[in-house]
Amino acid sequence: MTLIALLLGLCLDTLILEARMRAHLATEHAHHIDPGAVARAIVRSGGDAALLAAVSWVESRHQPVMGDGGRSCGPWQQQARYSPGYAGSHWRTPPDTICGRPVVDDRGAECARLLTDIDYAACIAARQLARMRPCQYNAGPSRCAVGAAYEARVLRAQEVYMP
Repeated sequence: MTLIALLLGLCLDTLILEARMRAHLATEHAHHIDPGAVARAIVRSGGDAALLAAVSWVESRHQPVMGDGGRSCGPWQQQARYSPGYAGSHWRTPPDTICGRPVVDDRGAECARLLTDIDYAACIAARQLARMRPCQYNAGPSRCAVGAAYEARVLRAQEVYMP
């Protein structure tokens, strides 16, 4: 009985988040990836769903794009060099798998994975946001150069996705 309740709760959370994302995207006139796919990935990641949706909105308007001259990848604009799935990253932990995927030695391969595998990108973003403030996620682990303005934008976007 508990498993059924848990599954129904996850489905309901996903549907609510997807509806909020679709309503938020309706205010924009750009091409986006399917909000349902992003919402499912966010809920499956186990992280703070409203925060993950807000950071994805602020970083890329939920689009799987490359920014910062090709250094940042995916809906959460993660740099492959900082991703725990890249073997050269200082954020990498000892296991050979991260978020159920093998660690790679090539930054290009990691960026491609962040662009195409939304579940993986959401899991990595959830892990990183659990360790740092949103301004650190944007500016780097050791500084918050544009912290106040960035965090204010994330908080405004987060209010849209809050339950």
